[in-house]
Amino acid sequence: MKKAIMLNVLLIPFCLSSFSQGLSKDGSGSQLMRVYEDNDFLNIYGKGTDRAYSNGLSIDFYKIRNTIPTALIDRILPKAGEHRTDTYSWGITQLMYTPNNLGTRDFQPNDYNYSGALLISHALHSSNTERKYAIQSGFTIGLRGSASCAEMLQKSVHRLINDEIPAGWENQLQPKLLINLNFAIEKQVACLSRFVEIIQGVEISTGTLTNTASIYPLVRIGYLNPYFKGLISQYASSSSKISNNERFQAYFILKPKASLVLSNAMIQGKASQENAAYALADNKINNYMAELSYGVVFVLGSFGISYIQKPITPYKKGLYTHNVGNVSLYFNW
Repeated sequence: MKKAIMLNVLLIPFCLSSFSQGLSKDGSGSQLMRVYEDNDFLNIYGKGTDRAYSNGLSIDFYKIRNTIPTALIDRILPKAGEHRTDTYSWGITQLMYTPNNLGTRDFQPNDYNYSGALLISHALHSSNTERKYAIQSGFTIGLRGSASCAEMLQKSVHRLINDEIPAGWENQLQPKLLINLNFAIEKQVACLSRFVEIIQGVEISTGTLTNTASIYPLVRIGYLNPYFKGLISQYASSSSKISNNERFQAYFILKPKASLVLSNAMIQGKASQENAAYALADNKINNYMAELSYGVVFVLGSFGISYIQKPITPYKKGLYTHNVGNVSLYFNW
C-alpha cells in the first residue's frame, strides 16, 4: 500500500514538470486552470443525495501550444489538420462511489460498492477553425483503492459539516492499476451566427478503467464564442487582442448522450477482505446507458463559471437512476 501511495505522489510533480516544459519558447499562447466539483448533493430540484457516483474533484491545467511538441506522446496524438488550435492539458482527479446507506459497516451486495480512484490525465484538444471539427485524445493513469484517499476525504468533509460518517469503507473495492486511452471527435452540423451551435460527437474510452463508446449531440444557445476557435476560448479570455464583445459570454448547454458500456472498474471488482465473493456476484452493469447534461456558462474576461446538471440511468441493473451536479471555475492568463 505504501508503494501505491508513493506512485500517486510521484506522478503529480512529473505531470506538472512535463506541462511546464511544453510551453513555447516566447511564452506565447493562453493558459487556463479549471477546478471542477461533481457532487450528487448538487441538485437544482433540491433533492441532493449521497450515493452511487457521489463525488468527483478535479484540477486541470490547459495550454495552447504554438510550437511543435518535443515529447513523443504529444507528437503522436492526432491533430486536426491545418488552421488548428492545439490545447494540451494535464489534470488530477479523484473519483468516489458509495452505497445509499452510509450508516452500516456491513457489506451491501445489492447496492454500489464503496470505491475510490486517484487519476492523472494528459490530453490534446485539437480544433480546426475553418473545417469546424475537433479531435480530443489522451490517456489516464491512476490507482483504485485506499491510496486514492477517497475514504479520508469523505469522512473529513462529513465531520466538517456534522453529517453522518460513512461506516463501510473497509468494504471498498480492492486496489487496481487503472490505465485508459481516450478519443473523441466532434463536427459542427449547424450554426446561427454566434448565438446557436449544434455539434455531433462520438467518443471512445478503452483500458482497465472503463470500456465505453458514446454518441451525442451538443447544443449551445446564447451569446458565445465559436466552439472550434479553441477549448480555452469557450470558458475565458484574458487576451487584450480581442474585442470586449468576445470577453463576455453567457450561454446554455444541452448534451444528451447514449453509451455502450462494456466495463467500469469503479463499480466492478472484488471488495476488500471476506466480501470479495459477494462483490463478484453483483457486477451486472447496465451495458446501455443514457445521460443528459444541461446547464449554463458565464464568462467575463479572465474568469468563467459553469453549472451543469447530469441525470443518468442506473449504472447497475436493478438499481436506481442518479443525478449529479457540476460546478466548474475557470481562470485564464
